[in-house]
Amino acid sequence: MCEFVSWIEYKGDIYFLDKHKLGSRRGRELKEHDNNQENWQGHGAICWFYGIERKDCIQREITDFSDPCELPPVIVDAIKNGDFECFMPDDVSKLLTCPALAEHKKIEGQAWAEYKKIEGPALAEYKKIEGPAWAEYKKIEGPAWAEYEKIRKYTFWKIFSDPDKRADNWR
Repeated sequence: MCEFVSWIEYKGDIYFLDKHKLGSRRGRELKEHDNNQENWQGHGAICWFYGIERKDCIQREITDFSDPCELPPVIVDAIKNGDFECFMPDDVSKLLTCPALAEHKKIEGQAWAEYKKIEGPALAEYKKIEGPAWAEYKKIEGPAWAEYEKIRKYTFWKIFSDPDKRADNWR
């Protein structure tokens, strides 16, 4: 699986997916083509969206955000603009100041606790009843996970949108 942030280089241009592209008609088609959100940030989805053969492009990704100079400027601008709010960096510690990171962790922790509060009983019910409960578990767990992810992503990008809360090299 590809990591955030992934892009491809093709004929001298940089291609990536962001909230705007995923919200377009072609983006909705991509979501129908592959309903696994984790795949939407990857090279396969980028190539599918733009109609580019994977063998014809250079696939790039970076997960260490300590130096924005390691990224193409167009992606740095998209990050600063919050255009990737549909994705979540694995390590946000290089993107936020220490107080902002603490704020994010606090809200993320609350969302995680809420998720666990919902997920625990659903999983226990599944283990008790097995087959029929699995459908019930998935019905409950899916929306709970989606809400957790929504809060987690929104919180990060909301905090990151304030340049004063960004790590120095991301201002």
